Amino acid sequence: MHNSLEELNWKHVDIGKEFRRTAKLKEFKIEDFGSIPNPLLRQIDSKIEHHFETETDIIWDGRLA
Repeated sequence: MHNSLEELNWKHVDIGKEFRRTAKLKEFKIEDFGSIPNPLLRQIDSKIEHHFETETDIIWDGRLA
């Protein structure tokens, strides 16, 4: 029997969405990903890493995850 994330009370995190959301907040187009400053990329990485280390019951979904 397959359980849904809701039934399991698990959270789904789309890492790509997180990158796009943060880029938008910082007024960068995700299409211009190569021009996003390295410090901003590291900020996004750190935020995701913090969630990864401190939260449980999460499905991480991303190209490089």
